[in-house]
Order: sequence, then C-alpha cells, then structure tokens
Amino acid sequence: MLPLNNTAIAGIGQTEFSKNSGRSELQLAAEASLAAIRDAGLTPADIDGMVTYVQDTNDEVELARALGIQELAWIGRTPYGGAGCNSTVLLAASAVASGAAKTVLVYRAFNERSGQRFGQPTSGGYADLLKTRSRKLRNGRTEVCRTDLAEWRE
Repeated sequence: MLPLNNTAIAGIGQTEFSKNSGRSELQLAAEASLAAIRDAGLTPADIDGMVTYVQDTNDEVELARALGIQELAWIGRTPYGGAGCNSTVLLAASAVASGAAKTVLVYRAFNERSGQRFGQPTSGGYADLLKTRSRKLRNGRTEVCRTDLAEWRE
C-alpha cells in the first residue's frame, strides 16, 4: 500500500465553455477525459479506475466504452457539496494508494448553459418565487401575480 503522498494528478482536460455545445453530456465527458488522459501522456488502456459525483448523469461503463477502456478494476462516486472537488481527488488517490487501481480518471461533465443550469431550481419554492411579482394596494393589502399566468390575485 502506497502513502497518499505518493499519488499525483498527472493530467487535466476540458471542453470549451459554450451556450450551445450541440453535444451530449457523455460526449463532453469523453472529450474532456481523453484530453486529460493525453495530457498525462497515457492512453485509455492505462485507465483502470474512475471517480465522479453521485449526481453525474454519465455512467462509468458508458464513458469507458466511449473511451475504448476495456476493463475497470474500480469505480467510485462521491457526494456533491462544498468539498466535492476535494473528495473526488481524495477518493481517486485512496484507490491508487490502496492498490485497488493504478490509474484513476476523475471526471465531471454537464451541459449547464445548453441544458438545465446546475444549481438552478426547476419548480417549487424559489423557482415559483422567480415567477411572481407583487404590488401594494391603496388599502394596504398586497396582490401577487405569477408572471407566467399574468393574473393578479390577493
């Protein structure tokens, strides 16, 4: 077993940032992953482990197939949140240090500007509040109008 400080981030990759990528999240994940693999001086055949976030829509097996990876010895997913970035790296380093994998790909891909904006509500709560406006009446009462319905009511 290796100590964690004997592991390293060897390569990075990304796709361009755009408002309309015209590509699926899986395609974006494959492009960015391949760029990272090449940046590290490796080939997809060198990858035997993968880490992403629990809410990532890209399945590890589908991404492995897209990259031409024949076999994965280890996969992991980490919860998202404030320390999510650090936890993916730590999980990958732990897999290498423990001997569960030799080379782990950490990935994340989404069509934030082309699809659903990450972190933005789709319905209920704040999303519905964004669709409303209010006005004070002379009698002190407040009327509320949902802007998508365009009808005022007390």
